[in-house]
Amino acid sequence: MSDNNKKKGRFSSVPSLNLGSRQMLLDASEEAARSPSDHKLEKPGFVDEHDFVQGDEAVFYGQKDGRRIIVSGTINKLIESLADGSFIQDQDYVRNFLITHRYFTTSEDFLNKLFERYHHEITPNPNLTTEERVLFEKHRTFVRLRIINVIKKWLETCYTDFETDAKLLPNLLDHINSIREQESKELIKNIVKDHQQNGSQQNLRVSSDLKKTKLDWHFFNQPELEIKLVNLSAEEVARHLTLIEYQMFREVPKDEFLNQGFNDSKLAPKMQAMIKRFNDSTSWIASEILREDDSQERTKILSKFIKIGMRCRQMNNFNGVMEVYSSLTMTPISRLKQTWAGVSPSLKKAYEELGNLMNPSNNYVHYRRVLKSAPAPVLPFQGVYLLDLTFIEENTNRLQNGLVNFEKMQMLGRLVREILHYQTVKFNFEEVPRLRDWLLSRETYSNEQLYSRSKTLEPSSSLQSLSASTSSSSFSFSSSSTLTPTSSSSSSSSPSGKKSLLRMVRFPSMKELFLSQSDDESKLQTSLSCTDRSVSPGGASDSGKKSKRDRRDRYS
Repeated sequence: MSDNNKKKGRFSSVPSLNLGSRQMLLDASEEAARSPSDHKLEKPGFVDEHDFVQGDEAVFYGQKDGRRIIVSGTINKLIESLADGSFIQDQDYVRNFLITHRYFTTSEDFLNKLFERYHHEITPNPNLTTEERVLFEKHRTFVRLRIINVIKKWLETCYTDFETDAKLLPNLLDHINSIREQESKELIKNIVKDHQQNGSQQNLRVSSDLKKTKLDWHFFNQPELEIKLVNLSAEEVARHLTLIEYQMFREVPKDEFLNQGFNDSKLAPKMQAMIKRFNDSTSWIASEILREDDSQERTKILSKFIKIGMRCRQMNNFNGVMEVYSSLTMTPISRLKQTWAGVSPSLKKAYEELGNLMNPSNNYVHYRRVLKSAPAPVLPFQGVYLLDLTFIEENTNRLQNGLVNFEKMQMLGRLVREILHYQTVKFNFEEVPRLRDWLLSRETYSNEQLYSRSKTLEPSSSLQSLSASTSSSSFSFSSSSTLTPTSSSSSSSSPSGKKSLLRMVRFPSMKELFLSQSDDESKLQTSLSCTDRSVSPGGASDSGKKSKRDRRDRYS
């Protein structure tokens, strides 16, 4: 080594790399998930890391939680940064890039650029010393192996990209033959082979040992015997609702969460099926209660559903919790004072706790806190994710200077990765096919029928009733994932801008934001709803002008 190079200290921090072990290098890159992203791996000073890109290429950094993250850049520089030899490979950046890359390029172009980067040759200076040549080759091999690691992650986490793009997989298979390291070549081939044989099931894990049913199999094997909800275990009903809806949830591919695809039934059939299932479930719960002519029998069914909601909460099925709670806050149910009067104080308190858990105040702060600490398996409430995705999508994909707005991609990537995480650990409950089929085949009333039936069972004794057209489910998704006021006169009072996103899920405590009613109607509607902090079924609410103004301030 020349004295010049010694003075600059070019090689003082170069790690010693074992080129004979591809796995050691891949394992080292995995360490990035637990290491600061700005931990430098000093490259030889004579290697120009930016030689891969040409012209006015740039990437810009910001800070998040004390870590340096990329917030914007040109496409080539963003791709170069996936395998930047100057830093420990940031696995969060890699995964976020893989999830969102189609916002700013095509998968085929991305794949071609990865292999262009892989094969990019830097001609070493003929005057390099022997030691410098060794370091030069180590660095070049290190970058190539990082690119292989990116492709490996792409296949493991976003294989649907290769299923939805007919040209992508053949293109990858062609490129595989050009990989220099035989172990890396076999690794990529095996991952592709596993996906082709096992599909998405290969990444699915079970939560624990199979939880056996407590139901009487002898009874359920006799089709002539009628199933009655009141005789069923709340735990078993909650288990089967969870199994039905978790299966639907885990089948929603990542692409249906991106580019606001969830608003389109053609682009997001799986997500739309979940939305429909949510609405059907809320209608079914209300219908089961109103099917009973006797108030005491209605009380039994209503109490049963509160217990089912409690069981869903214990199982971390937050989607089920919201279905139960939203059904019981529907006007046709919440107005049944005789029915609610028979519910025990302990169950009323449990119902309050469900309401407090799913309260939308402060951007669902309580629900988010509980969800974050909940152990797998978990079935999250989809409405909150759709709200978050909608807000993020309001940001542009490119900045005014033409750079990719990768800060948006980082936010989208983190959120979608959270969803995908919950899709990988399934509930392990024993399924009873007859009970599952019974739950899926129950008939429900329409919104108008629910209200009419409620008025017939317990006629109003005071104040003019609300019209049936404004008494639909208090919590429901529309077919386009954005609720619009059902009253024709409500459009004038509907919030605009960001507030309109709140229509995705409609809550009793927010009805004043959406409905334009007369004073008497407003009083009646308030008396039949729950407050922000507590639930008072069939009783008066203390929410008045001040709480209404506070809510508007909170969501503005």
